[in-house]
Amino acid sequence: MNGAILSPRSTSDQRKLAIQISRTLNEVKQELEQVRQDAKQLVTMTNAQLLAPSSLSLAEDMLKQAQYAYTGQSSPSTKPA
Repeated sequence: MNGAILSPRSTSDQRKLAIQISRTLNEVKQELEQVRQDAKQLVTMTNAQLLAPSSLSLAEDMLKQAQYAYTGQSSPSTKPA
């Protein structure tokens, strides 16, 4: 992406699109990293821990982050301020 953004031959529209794509890819990366972290926590839990309500919240968060990444919808935590 940086090549397209920095290239003197790219048009203004191409640079804008490359910046937008780069930002979106970074958001997806963050969301998938959160999915990974949630999965790592869940996989190390005992059966008793998995039955706790907090585990359901963690699994729901994992699902939500995966959906954000899959649909391209930005999660509130990855939207620019």
